[in-house]
Amino acid sequence: MFSLYEDVGTVTWPLDRTAAYAALLSKLSRLRLPVEQANAEQGKVVVRCLTPALSLGFWRCWADRLVFQVKEAGQNASTISIRAIPNLMRFKTEPGEALSDLKTITAQLAAPN
Repeated sequence: MFSLYEDVGTVTWPLDRTAAYAALLSKLSRLRLPVEQANAEQGKVVVRCLTPALSLGFWRCWADRLVFQVKEAGQNASTISIRAIPNLMRFKTEPGEALSDLKTITAQLAAPN
């Protein structure tokens, strides 16, 4: 379990929890975000991607994981919360590392299939 995280956003889908979880895995695959952990029972998916998580003046902290949590939001509706897990020991990127944009990921998840 991760104790430090940054809330990135929330997306609501008109699907039950099981269908939303399966659709999330499919969308993450299409976005080419590698799944590190997946737990259908908890509705949690952890993916590896590099993105800026926190910026405080000249200091920038990078996140190398995103956690997606699928929860039932009512009859035939689910919410997916997106959280970035900051790596407090990482202060810069290395040449050749691919960066992911959190706003783009959230927008693509919010868009219909």
